[in-house]
Amino acid sequence: MRGLIPGALVLLLLAVITGQQQGTQATHDGTGGHIDQISIDVGPHGVAQGVTTNGVPATGDRDGDAVADAEGYDTPDPGDAPGVCANGLDDDLRDSDGDATPDAPDGVIDDGCVVPLSPLETCIEIIDDGVLNADEDAQVGGKDRAVIDIIVGAQPGPGGGVPADRVMSAWQYSLAWQVDVLDVDAHDGGFLILAGGGGQPFTSINSGLPGELSPFGAAVSDAGQKESGPGVLARITIEGNASGLATLTLVGTAFYDDLNLPILVNKLNSAYVAVSRDNNGDTDLADAGERFSCADLTSTPTPIPLPAGCEQPSWDWNVLDCFAKESLWHRETSASVSGMEGGVLAFNRGCTGPDVQGCNYETGATASGLAVSSPLSLPSLATLTFKTARSTESISCPAAYDRTFVLYSFDGGNSFTPLNLHYGQISPGGQTLAAGGEICGQSLAAQTVTVPLPDGVTDIAFKFDSGNPQSNDHSGQFIDDVAVVAGPPPGDSIFAYVGNDGFDWGLTNFALATGKTVVTSFKVPSDLSPFDCIVLPVNRSRFSESQKAQFASYAANGGRILAWRNIRDSTRNRSPL
Repeated sequence: MRGLIPGALVLLLLAVITGQQQGTQATHDGTGGHIDQISIDVGPHGVAQGVTTNGVPATGDRDGDAVADAEGYDTPDPGDAPGVCANGLDDDLRDSDGDATPDAPDGVIDDGCVVPLSPLETCIEIIDDGVLNADEDAQVGGKDRAVIDIIVGAQPGPGGGVPADRVMSAWQYSLAWQVDVLDVDAHDGGFLILAGGGGQPFTSINSGLPGELSPFGAAVSDAGQKESGPGVLARITIEGNASGLATLTLVGTAFYDDLNLPILVNKLNSAYVAVSRDNNGDTDLADAGERFSCADLTSTPTPIPLPAGCEQPSWDWNVLDCFAKESLWHRETSASVSGMEGGVLAFNRGCTGPDVQGCNYETGATASGLAVSSPLSLPSLATLTFKTARSTESISCPAAYDRTFVLYSFDGGNSFTPLNLHYGQISPGGQTLAAGGEICGQSLAAQTVTVPLPDGVTDIAFKFDSGNPQSNDHSGQFIDDVAVVAGPPPGDSIFAYVGNDGFDWGLTNFALATGKTVVTSFKVPSDLSPFDCIVLPVNRSRFSESQKAQFASYAANGGRILAWRNIRDSTRNRSPL
């Protein structure tokens, strides 16, 4: 999914804990259990100033594992020379011919070294005219480009950053911008995380270059030595593509220590980019909407607090705003919905209150977008609960317009699949659930949804799509009190083993017929006692002796087992039972 990683990429981050090594600390480490701040540093004013005073990325692979190692890293190879950081020499030599004598420089002085960070700069100007005449750093193909850094720790340095007792193994973030005046052209994450030397498995991914849609996301995980303290997380090259003054913010941030546990961030610092452009071709910037500058700012960027709790699979928008959001999704505090308290997640605009007065999703165009959760790390069985309220044009199911979907991802938010809501339940009211992940109907009184999640879910998301630009003057979609808990839904439920197929095999209809929640999985839970019944496909799977013993114990304690057989007709369709 281009342009949105809500975080997202968590599977790659969680896969890093293999072959852990002792952490490498910078001279001035963060203290306590949290990262003090993450900032967007746009660099100093002036042509071709850049942000290289914050350091340069690691480039040389001196231990042959295809991962760059910073100068100063002493590899296990007896024929290398670790080099000395900040001495102005390219002295981190590797042994290129196996004679135990260092002989091959990487060509970059002090690459990957952690250096004291420069003062934080929060606004730059780009004149999109193919000439370096503002705060641009390069001109490529007629486009004016600037380089910015994503920084952890205090600016100016030294100080802050990753705590010394929580050395970092992985990070992710998304850079969001509003108004749409720029593209992301390049991304390099080979800085702080490689300061102690990189190791396999090493993963560095992003949501696609060029990044033309906000937000742009990236993630890096490293199984080499771990780092702490302040430094550069990533260096980004941006180019102006339209005139305007854009606010840059960080969303979907996630950091993990050497034990694969999340490290909380106390605050996120935003920045601005002002882009000027000759929109009508008259060779000047004198017309309305063409010239923008940092002087147009009415205030300095306000740090965005990231309160403790975003890493937990339970979200209440009274105090937290942990979802990455597109389009009109936002934290709504002016409207009020019966059964929801305080702030809520909403797809609309213009709410003034009381109740839902003023709320609408009228933009003059089709309104559509995702709201994606913080990363999840779930047991084999988990249940999603949330409150929903909605007022839209369409009341049919599936709806013709103004559709709300509940989605899940297995791959860190790169792709999403509709959650089969027929396996779940919804409290009484005007809304209903559909198999295709859709919430249908109307109700401005909150109803609670409870539905099991498949194994391996990394993110959950809500999607709204108006379908067309007409009749979007309704109050929209409201979500609150989202939680993911271990175990099947409360009350009577049925466990259905689906092996490696992933097919429904008619279980949606089975759930409707029994009136019970059906939990499907390709793994047999270690504890079957919470289930009223288990369903096993006798001609689709071979069970191990331990699984057979588990089923026998379940039956001996009063559990009910329903065996079913798939019948194939001449059209290859299958029917359960």
